[in-house]
Amino acid sequence: MGCDANLYLPLDIEPKFISEVVAAAMGAKVELVQMDGGGLRIEVTPTKACPEKYYKMESTNAMPGMLYIGIYGFWYCERVSIDGEVVILNKLHGGSNPATIALFRKVAQAFGGWLEVNDCKKDVTFEFYDRPEATMDDDAMMPQEQPHWDNFQQHIQFTTKLTLEEFLAAEKVSSANIKDVVSGNGGKYGYTWADDILRGHIAANKAWATMRARGRSQ
Repeated sequence: MGCDANLYLPLDIEPKFISEVVAAAMGAKVELVQMDGGGLRIEVTPTKACPEKYYKMESTNAMPGMLYIGIYGFWYCERVSIDGEVVILNKLHGGSNPATIALFRKVAQAFGGWLEVNDCKKDVTFEFYDRPEATMDDDAMMPQEQPHWDNFQQHIQFTTKLTLEEFLAAEKVSSANIKDVVSGNGGKYGYTWADDILRGHIAANKAWATMRARGRSQ
């Protein structure tokens, strides 16, 4: 088995909203629209660089407590031990590589959480992300009503597309390098969504050419 990355998220954050942040980070069109009854909601439109399959939620009959967000597994109510304390959180799971880690960091920045970047390390370490105020109502739960609801939707819409710099930062802590996730470069993982983002930087960023020639980043 390969090395994996795990993002532990607050229990009250629904997978639908995680999917929307994933879509925005991958380059889908994410807009705010007015609902008929008032208030705002997110509307996601696939793009050529980010088709729906990259962020679509799908359930699996084999594991009732799990669903997929694109290629990433999402588990409900997972037990995790951190600093000797056992807590119950939801988990987003994928391979430990620059694409997954960069994406999971973006999701963690949106909702807060604990990110394990490489579960193959003997001493497991986590990156901790504070939960933004925009994701909570007066009871510190995911907003369901106004005035907090619109702020929550705007917060999701503010998610930006991943950059080359974020991939390079993720590479430093992953068990793989960027060339492993670029399918056109003989990559082992072939993350097409990462290809589409990375190739968009090729012409404008000389660091990419150097990195590709050497097979890894500086």
